[in-house]
Amino acid sequence: MTTTDFFATCPKSLESLLAEELKQLGAVTTKETRAGVHFEAELTTAYRVCLWSRLANQILMPIFTRPITDVESLYLIALHHVDWSEHMTVQNTFAIDVDLVNAPLTNPLFAMQRFKDGLADYWRKHTGARPSVNTEKPDFRFHVLVKKDTLTLSLNLSGESLHRRGIRTEGGFAPLKENLAAALLIRAGWPAIAKEGGSLFDPLCGSGTLLIEGALMAADIAPGLYRNYFGFLKWQEFKPAVWKNLLEEAKTRREKGLLSLPKIIGYDAERSSIRIAEENISRAGLNGFIHVERRELAQVQTLSAPPGLVITNPPYGERLGEKEILLFTYQHLGSIFKKDFSQWRCSVFTGNPDLAKALRLGPENIYHFFNGAIPCQLLNFVIRNKASLCSAESHKAPENYSSLSTLASSPSIPLLNGEALTEGLDFANRLRKNLAKLEPTAQKENVTCYRLYDADLPDYAVAIDRYGNFVHIQEYAPPKSIDPEKAAKRLRLAIQHTADILQIPLSQLFLKTRQKQKGKNQYEKKIGVRADTLIPAQAKTLASPSRHDDFQTIHEGPAKLLANFTDYLDTGLFLDSRLVRKYIFDHAKNKNFLNLFCYTGSATVYAALAKAASTTSVDMSATYLAWAKRNLALNGLAPTKHNFIQADCLQWLEKNTQKFDLILLDPPTFSNSKRMEDTLDIQRDQVKLIDLAMKHLSKDGALVFVTNKNNFKLDQILCEKYHIENITKKTQPFDFKRYEIHQAFLLQHHKK
Repeated sequence: MTTTDFFATCPKSLESLLAEELKQLGAVTTKETRAGVHFEAELTTAYRVCLWSRLANQILMPIFTRPITDVESLYLIALHHVDWSEHMTVQNTFAIDVDLVNAPLTNPLFAMQRFKDGLADYWRKHTGARPSVNTEKPDFRFHVLVKKDTLTLSLNLSGESLHRRGIRTEGGFAPLKENLAAALLIRAGWPAIAKEGGSLFDPLCGSGTLLIEGALMAADIAPGLYRNYFGFLKWQEFKPAVWKNLLEEAKTRREKGLLSLPKIIGYDAERSSIRIAEENISRAGLNGFIHVERRELAQVQTLSAPPGLVITNPPYGERLGEKEILLFTYQHLGSIFKKDFSQWRCSVFTGNPDLAKALRLGPENIYHFFNGAIPCQLLNFVIRNKASLCSAESHKAPENYSSLSTLASSPSIPLLNGEALTEGLDFANRLRKNLAKLEPTAQKENVTCYRLYDADLPDYAVAIDRYGNFVHIQEYAPPKSIDPEKAAKRLRLAIQHTADILQIPLSQLFLKTRQKQKGKNQYEKKIGVRADTLIPAQAKTLASPSRHDDFQTIHEGPAKLLANFTDYLDTGLFLDSRLVRKYIFDHAKNKNFLNLFCYTGSATVYAALAKAASTTSVDMSATYLAWAKRNLALNGLAPTKHNFIQADCLQWLEKNTQKFDLILLDPPTFSNSKRMEDTLDIQRDQVKLIDLAMKHLSKDGALVFVTNKNNFKLDQILCEKYHIENITKKTQPFDFKRYEIHQAFLLQHHKK
């Protein structure tokens, strides 16, 4: 047996896997080095490696070694010391790659040029002609390594990187290279899972690289079987009969392997990615063996397939502002694993460990890789027990964001400034009465966020809203005629009684003072205070009275939404519009939905969850639009697949020409933002605003107009122009019927 030295290159971090693969393919000895493996094997084995390696980039066969001193010695070596006729003819095309490692040379491009000149002059000297250069797919690709003062010339048997399987003509955004995808599947345990008949699923499949590599492994298909180009096919010592036998063997193994291929499924929210994936699957001859379809993460559910491996490569958040949105995408992904993939192995490949923490899962093991120059991790999880994992833990928000806490059954709540709970009993009694009346309805309707109290008693001018395990208290600023000390005492009593009656820790109760906003003040950030910071004994132990950008995950109907109790005047979720959002959900399927003055995009989330054909959300505030994107991501909806427009709604409506089937128009009562050309007064400007919106409404569409202006009167001109139904009573939730907090109207074009 005659063996030859070879060198297989690979991405960094794949060396040990490649060494093991080479042994399985017949290599006699292996030695790992940085980004490659030296191995000894017969020439036939080298051919087999080119055909079967899932991990290597290039297979180099050294053919010449010689000391060098300077760049000119490269020219002289190529001209006088290599018998090029042993490998090629003057009619062949060629290319030269140069690597310099601690070499006396510093310019690889110039080194390549001088070596190429020497090769060309060799042929000109012997034949009077010279071969042509082809940098794309030459007949011969030679590799020159200058390490210190030694040159090693190798023939590149692979010709081009073996990760190019001959299947993919285009990829999606930042696709994985095939050999890295194969390494991830190996580290995730896919070969063993496939042998046991387990399924493979990628909920963010992109162009399908992981799915296709998984199918090639499971069906015992040689990854090089689809290639028609290798660097040895025109080599003078090439053995066609040997290569033919290897190909025939690979084809036979493919036919046999496809008979027992397990279920392989992929989803992606991007229509173009699914199109590319389908084309790649077709070129791999795997139509009917891999199923892909367009679905958002929100639409992922338990698969009717044997448990196996879920593996995916979510975005890393490399662009500015992406990371904080992707935190919620990762959170939703972790929730999916726990809810729908009991008994599966789950693997996530990411270049951002901070995002990985948002999965809220403890990895069984972690493997380190490089995706190009980006250090990455493959985190492997085992979802063992669906019942135990689908607990409150699955609703926790990502790190750096507060999460839902568990209500204490018997919280220890110190008295505020020593005031006894024997005071303020009239308030306490009213709150208990409201709770007794509203809580049964809330439970019946599966509502976790509702209003408990709204200035029911003149002396206690606060609004109290329950948000799941949290309470948000808004104090209406008392008039100047009220003694400030007396007002402050009543507020403290209201806080204390609320915490006591609802059995909620003060750390989960938040307070704001609400007063009429004028001018630009309505857009300024407002700071809420956590109730436990009002207690001197506890405040000393706190680093600060409040954390900014402190988001809580709230559940409402089919959606999860982010509320903020500390940083803004409003929480990000208008509870009185709960049934308006339900209307959107019930009517948005397959519709083009427009959300004007979209605020934090809660209605957009409802429309997207209802499978709207498209959503467009318009608001002047970049802060609110970013919040809306987070809300989408929290629900497994890809923000990039939905339209967000930062603009003055009036100006945008005047310029835009697109038609929509369903429009939500929920403007502020008054606005004079510096971004607007003029002020907005909803009573004064209703006709202009609604007319503009109705121009964008399709023939059979519907516009929902909502306003919170006290004593708002709909202009009769609008009643003449459009078919209008007052739906205020239909959209008033049970907890707001006492307050008549908004008016709502359904507008449609008159039928002709």
